[in-house]
Amino acid sequence: MQASATSVPYSPLPTLRPTSWSPIVEGDNTQLRVGAAVGGYDVLGYHFYSASATWLASGPSAAPRPNAAVPDWQISYFYDRWRPTFFATASSDTSFFAGPASDNGTPAEATLRQRQIQAGVILPIRHTRVSHTALASIVRAVNDYTFPDETISRNRTAARAAWGTTTAHAYGYSISPEAGVTAGTTIEVVRHGLGSFADATTATADVRAYVPGLTAHHVVAVRLAGGASSGDPTVGRTFLLGGAASDPGVVSFGSSAFGLLRGFPSNTFAGSHVIVANADYRFPIARPQRGVGTWPLFVHTIHGALFADAGHAWTRAFRSNAIKTSLGGELSLNVVAGYFFPFTITAGGAWGHDPTGVVGNGTVAYVRVGRAF
Repeated sequence: MQASATSVPYSPLPTLRPTSWSPIVEGDNTQLRVGAAVGGYDVLGYHFYSASATWLASGPSAAPRPNAAVPDWQISYFYDRWRPTFFATASSDTSFFAGPASDNGTPAEATLRQRQIQAGVILPIRHTRVSHTALASIVRAVNDYTFPDETISRNRTAARAAWGTTTAHAYGYSISPEAGVTAGTTIEVVRHGLGSFADATTATADVRAYVPGLTAHHVVAVRLAGGASSGDPTVGRTFLLGGAASDPGVVSFGSSAFGLLRGFPSNTFAGSHVIVANADYRFPIARPQRGVGTWPLFVHTIHGALFADAGHAWTRAFRSNAIKTSLGGELSLNVVAGYFFPFTITAGGAWGHDPTGVVGNGTVAYVRVGRAF
């Protein structure tokens, strides 16, 4: 007896529903947010989506405080059947100390609520020793700025393009990318003719080199990055400088993409132009490769770093005698949580020098999740 089979068109819907959720705890020195996220994909991997929402748990006292009952949220969808990958996102985000920089080069005391939709394509080009990624998208956003004495709203429509290349690699016992270069550049064009309040153009570049150190898995990591924004500052970009937050990618359209200046609190300086240089010497210390009893927390590697940073954010004119510098060290743990989730947690301290005297000299201690860059 011969069995018969009936073919039907493929439908992703039966396998797209989410099967779990994840808690979210995120923030920096300006805010702490808590919430949850869900996501899903079909059995063939053609469709992927995610959705998240977070609520403000604490925020700064110096900036106008939004309604804590209104969440930040994000919805993303990717169609990955062919190359390139098509994507669409929608989001509503809150940022503190946003808007044009003040006359002395510090962030404005303003709160930004940005509602945004974006659609575009991502083209990955992967080879054995080098990989590239190209991105093109259109963004429509409404920026609502709340200042201590007024509220303004700006519509902006931007065309974005980006390119990233990497030859650096990470191996089983690596504590950092090794023996290669990672570089990226972006451009964002905002035009009144596309429905924006005004015109603005922003361009960025980020180059990182990872050179072998004195012995195996020692790494000299060097980075030079910067950005410039011209046009109306309320629809352009104000770059923020200062803090120890991770700058993981060379392609970013965020205001804090070049903020790594350890030795100063986060978002201490601001301007329509920014340049930053970072140099780390990274070295392994020990490889415990064990946990405590049956707790689902596994310490893989302990490693350290000595570093030096230099950077400057400005709006009117660049002054070499205004470059801020910092020196310090870090101790990091490579950890595996829940038997499958690897991450790096870092504690460090740095001394910062501000020759302009806007904030003066001082030391800062910090804790970070992720590598510096």
